[in-house]
Amino acid sequence: VVSPSTKYTFTIAAYDLNNNASVSSAAVSVTTPAATCSGTPTTPTSLTSSAKTDSSITVTWGASTVPANCTLTGYQIYLNHAYVTTVVGTTYTQSSLSPNENYTFTVNAIDSAGTPSVSTPDYTTATAPDTTPPSNPTNVTVATVTPTQVQLNWTASTDNVGVVGYNIFRNGGS
Repeated sequence: VVSPSTKYTFTIAAYDLNNNASVSSAAVSVTTPAATCSGTPTTPTSLTSSAKTDSSITVTWGASTVPANCTLTGYQIYLNHAYVTTVVGTTYTQSSLSPNENYTFTVNAIDSAGTPSVSTPDYTTATAPDTTPPSNPTNVTVATVTPTQVQLNWTASTDNVGVVGYNIFRNGGS
């Protein structure tokens, strides 16, 4: 029995019934190959979201283990079933998300042979709701006035998600 990734030198000598031995042969050297990685990494466990904002989610999971002679090389991250990236640790932050939307994350462990684990069960989470109000409309002016109509102009508001409309109040009411 020999060990993987080890250099050995061999010589051979013949002997007879009276234990008379020949001169040893010339030496031959060989290095055994590295043990091959075979098997499948364990499925990452406990996929959860540890932090949410209105535009990002951080997901975490329990570490996977790999068979003997293998090395864990990373975790493949899938967002809504599309590959995003491979990370080394057990945390990933996805940014540039829309608030109050559901997102599905899946994680696979990968070993040194490129073998993926069984995927984690899909984990669906939502970003935090948008709590930032738009900026105030400014430079409100009267554009035209008729006996039955008043037209107003103003500088548009801005928002981290987007302005979808304006409420116009008349005489302090709606």
